[in-house]
Amino acid sequence: RLFRLYPRHALTSREYTDIVQAYNFLMGLRFRRQITAVIDEEATPDNYIYPGNLSSLDQMMLKETFRLIEKLQQKLNIEFTGVA
Repeated sequence: RLFRLYPRHALTSREYTDIVQAYNFLMGLRFRRQITAVIDEEATPDNYIYPGNLSSLDQMMLKETFRLIEKLQQKLNIEFTGVA
């Protein structure tokens, strides 16, 4: 979906780059969590990220990622529905 928004100028180049990096960060957290579940815990992998288990840098990046997502959701909601 993001790939389709950029050519339509719904996202600036910077917004597109930022959201792609944010997505990759989230998928990296998810993948690490699943690997930990399988290898270290011998459990079924899940997608739940335990913020308290993250490094302080990852916690900070996660918060920034959520802020970015919220900002872009608001922008796209206004652009496509006309409602804030």
